[in-house]
Amino acid sequence: MHKKIDVIVGARPNYMKAAPVMHALERHDCEVRLIHTGQHYDPELSENLFKNLGLRKEDMNFRVGSGSHADQTAKVMVEYEKATNLWLPDITVVFGDVNSTLACALVAQKKGVKVAHVEAGCRSEDMRMPEEVNRIIVDSISNYLFCVSEFDKANLTKESIVNGDKTTVMVVGDTMIDSLKKCESSFDSSGILERLSLSEYVLCTVHRPSNVDNEVKLEKLLGAIRDLSREIEIVMPLHPRTRKMMSEVNGASKILSDSNIVTTGPLDYFDFMKLQKSAKCMLTDSGSVQSESCAFGVPCLTLRENTERPHTLVVNGGTNSLIGSSFDNIADQVSSAIIKDYSPVIDEMETGEIVADVICGR
Repeated sequence: MHKKIDVIVGARPNYMKAAPVMHALERHDCEVRLIHTGQHYDPELSENLFKNLGLRKEDMNFRVGSGSHADQTAKVMVEYEKATNLWLPDITVVFGDVNSTLACALVAQKKGVKVAHVEAGCRSEDMRMPEEVNRIIVDSISNYLFCVSEFDKANLTKESIVNGDKTTVMVVGDTMIDSLKKCESSFDSSGILERLSLSEYVLCTVHRPSNVDNEVKLEKLLGAIRDLSREIEIVMPLHPRTRKMMSEVNGASKILSDSNIVTTGPLDYFDFMKLQKSAKCMLTDSGSVQSESCAFGVPCLTLRENTERPHTLVVNGGTNSLIGSSFDNIADQVSSAIIKDYSPVIDEMETGEIVADVICGR
């Protein structure tokens, strides 16, 4: 049956998750509308990544920009309702846990449109995280729930979201790893190591409000990274949010200038993947980086008390360890991590194809 399908993207992690599904859907007998909510609106965080991933130009861009969670979610809902009034899809496909995911899922379900959630069932068990609220609500109203791991499916069962004929629940793997595999030859050719004159280094990314929005806490984190840089070079691509908050921390520029830290702006997908694959260790608060590090076999130290990706943890066969957000003994923990030998954990499933086949009724 010919189906009309909306694919929703809004923030940087969505693009890597959506690209394999988008490419697979376009090979099926269906009409696909690619909608960009504009939640991430910096060209360095969207346009370049679209190009890297081979995504065509979006059919619609809401350009909602930044704002509070309520403001951003409301703007996306208003714009997506207008979009569905113009062209009512049969299925709306959403990814991950950002505000755009929640907003479009709510509008679709109220319009009688089926919702497919890719990366369903992820849980951190921390309701202080706005993403956790989004995950729970989206899963509770979705018709198709595509899980990365058995851990995620178990969460849905525990919450009684798996409810017979009303919902299709499948463990399909991680669509981000589809993107990684497809683009690996391209990022292997990146010249980023030569441009930054890098050999052995730790790659550090931080952006979560819980880590960077408090001035005292951010200053402590920067101090810990400075101490680590006395042992090994640090490469730190700065998220726009992090750069803004650092500008308000007294002494931040001195901490960076007096240390062995290389800072950059946001990097395109190929350059960042090359840096991640070649790093001795990752230091991060990102969810996506936890999964990508496992695929590369790179040790990952996560600056959080919890993770929504338990399959990435060392105890479950991954390369990821939670080291908390007190930022104590980071240098010692990195030293311990980099001497460990991990093998890449690559999911061989063609996740995007599986998702597209199910949605299209194959």
